[in-house]
Amino acid sequence: MKKIILIGLIFFSAINLNAQNKPDICKNMGEVKFIFTNSLTKDSLIHIQKVLMKKGVELTYKKMSFDKNGGLIFIRFEVKCLGCGTGGTATLGRDSFKPGEVPWGIYFNHGHSPYFMIGDISNL
Repeated sequence: MKKIILIGLIFFSAINLNAQNKPDICKNMGEVKFIFTNSLTKDSLIHIQKVLMKKGVELTYKKMSFDKNGGLIFIRFEVKCLGCGTGGTATLGRDSFKPGEVPWGIYFNHGHSPYFMIGDISNL
């Protein structure tokens, strides 16, 4: 019986320690939600990159293409939380920006589940 209690205490202590050790960036980030659209230009994407960096999210553009009006038609990117390192990559092509298609984006919110997502975040 003492072993079961000891194992339980160790388990709950480990969970509590993990929550306490979460980096301050993650604790203070709040909700970060961003959706890619065809109305984004190169300048607006650079601005968004800087805003996300201030929140603790590193967004790196690997490749971008724009239509003749300067609207986004293709993007390949990497995204990462600077606190815990959670992140991923995605590629959105011309079909992703057609009317009626599900919008794609990135989402971080360490206080909720799911706390990270790339894809259809319109309902989060």
